[in-house]
Amino acid sequence: MNPIPNAIATPLSQTICSGSISSIALSSAVPGTTYTWTVVQTGVTGAADASGATITQVLTASGTTTGTAVYTVTPTANGCIGTAIVVTITVNPLPIATATPTSELICSGQTTSISLSSNIVGTTYSWTVTQVGVSGGTSGNGSTISQILTATGNAMGTATYTVTPMFNGCSGTPLNVVVSVVPRATMSATPAATSICSGESASIAFASGLPGTVYNWNVIQTSVTGASNGTGTSLSQELTVTGNTPGQAVYTITPVTNGCPGTPTTVTITVNPIPVVTASPSGQIICSGTATNIVLTGNLPNMTFTWDVVQDGVYGASSGSGSVIDQTLSTVALLQGTVDYIITPYVNGCSGASITVTVKVNPTPEVFGSPSDTEICSGDNAEFSLMPNIPGTVFTWTVVQNGVTGASDGSSSANPVFVSQPIKTTGPTAGTVIYTIVPSANGCNGIPITITFMVNPLPQPQIQDGFICVDQGTGTVLSNHTLDTGLGNAGHDFVWFLDGVEIQGATSSTYIANQAGVYSVLATDTLTGCVSEPVEATVTESYTGQSLNLYVNEAFSGNPTITAIVTGGSGNFEYQLDGGAYQTSNVFTGILPGLHEVHVIDVNACTDLTKTVFVIGYPHFFTPNGDGYNDTWNIWDLQDQPDAEILIFDRYGKLIKQITPAGDGWNGTYDGQPLPSTDYWFTVKFKDGVNREQRIFKSHFSMKR
Repeated sequence: MNPIPNAIATPLSQTICSGSISSIALSSAVPGTTYTWTVVQTGVTGAADASGATITQVLTASGTTTGTAVYTVTPTANGCIGTAIVVTITVNPLPIATATPTSELICSGQTTSISLSSNIVGTTYSWTVTQVGVSGGTSGNGSTISQILTATGNAMGTATYTVTPMFNGCSGTPLNVVVSVVPRATMSATPAATSICSGESASIAFASGLPGTVYNWNVIQTSVTGASNGTGTSLSQELTVTGNTPGQAVYTITPVTNGCPGTPTTVTITVNPIPVVTASPSGQIICSGTATNIVLTGNLPNMTFTWDVVQDGVYGASSGSGSVIDQTLSTVALLQGTVDYIITPYVNGCSGASITVTVKVNPTPEVFGSPSDTEICSGDNAEFSLMPNIPGTVFTWTVVQNGVTGASDGSSSANPVFVSQPIKTTGPTAGTVIYTIVPSANGCNGIPITITFMVNPLPQPQIQDGFICVDQGTGTVLSNHTLDTGLGNAGHDFVWFLDGVEIQGATSSTYIANQAGVYSVLATDTLTGCVSEPVEATVTESYTGQSLNLYVNEAFSGNPTITAIVTGGSGNFEYQLDGGAYQTSNVFTGILPGLHEVHVIDVNACTDLTKTVFVIGYPHFFTPNGDGYNDTWNIWDLQDQPDAEILIFDRYGKLIKQITPAGDGWNGTYDGQPLPSTDYWFTVKFKDGVNREQRIFKSHFSMKR
């Protein structure tokens, strides 16, 4: 009997990857056993019924899910069929990796963004990387490749990622994902100028080490117009400043290569305003030999100015620079010349529009002329003539008088000009008059000239009217009148006249007049030759007074007066009392008792009479106290009447004392005894009046002890 064979499968089950070969070894305890199998495939292809000792078949999953191939193996030995066994082979599908994007172009320094997916849910991924001209890539796993890659040179680099998908231990076909890394461009921006003038173009040249680089820029303008954002390989924009201060255009330029922006570069362009010059004055007329005064100002700070000149008929102008044109210009001839100053303003390297200032230069007039004589006598004319070098010249003269009068300022445009002015000295010494003559033509004054006249004074003889004194009865001349010029004989000559007829031989500075008439004199200064004006004096006869009589109105009057009577004479008498002031009245009032002297003269100095007179009064009290003052009482004013009789009584009528004016007076006693202080009465007999008539006067006085 043959044993029933058995079948042993090693392994009994197996898991393989799609496309792999199954490897099932069949064995039995019965030698010589053979094996046949049938297969049922689910989601698998490649399995087939067969026989043999090994099941080796390439199985492929037909979908994206795990499939099976179930083998039923029947053993046979010696014609005996053993019990079949079942061998199951699980076939896992191979995952297919998909990269999104399948390749990538990034800029140096950016991060990759590659998403990995598969046709099989649950697939995992791993990758390796090969870098050319790139750094930053590393092997890894996951469902996203996110790595920062940097180009290491100026050429585009690559990072090749080899991605392997894995599902249930089965790896799919590797997928290569190429990431191209574009290097970032560096650039240079070279402006033609960083400071330009308003209205000029800002020009900037761009350069980069990477071919195909384009440049984008944006701009921020401050007080500037004309700049705009843009793209190109160079920049040129006309910029205009909007005010009177510099503006700026700040350009930020970014180089772009293959869409990758490089490092931005900033260029600042300063736009300077255009200077404008103003000249004050805008034109000028000056005189030859004088300086211009043209002040230059501008609309901007720190401006400078230069000028060129074009001169015609003028010398002295020159090109220059500064803020004031101050140049002395002179005409070449006696005609007006001109200078054109062409002035250009500058600031911050910018020049403004030039302006032209025209200066007209008028020739300077001159004066020609001189006086015939510069030393004259008072009363003579100061005379001179003037001639110009330019027709139409006006001569203006001013005068300075020292000790003279008569000169006056004036002007004239005549040709020639003749000036004649009478000049007189104001004192006894020589004076001067200085004429300063200024020629002027076309608003220009020439160099002044001065003409000085010495004016000598005329002799100033002074003779006074006077009188000769004549005796009225005999006609005899009692005194002469001396006419004195007040000048010395030295240095002067004199000519005297009486009633217009020259007095022969009268050549002295004085002349003694002994007859009435009109005298005149001329005096000549022998040094200067100047002759005085004639001066006159009238000499008149005057008769002398013959006698003087004085009359007192009344003795013992309460208001005594003295009347003076002159016999003969021409009158015009003056009267003096006791050496006091002279008066024209012949009556003196308010006279005190006592002796008085009256002196009489006349205004013609021909009368001189003197006489004395007593004014009779009496003391109204006396004080017999032995002090030496008023110790006795008497009528002293009757001393010229020694025979006058004075009787003193007490109040009862008793005779106390009889005295005379020539005596010592009463001492206040009676029989040697002092009488009391009281009033006492007196009677005086005296002569009074023109006829010296006998009179009696009674009154009283007081005694005070």
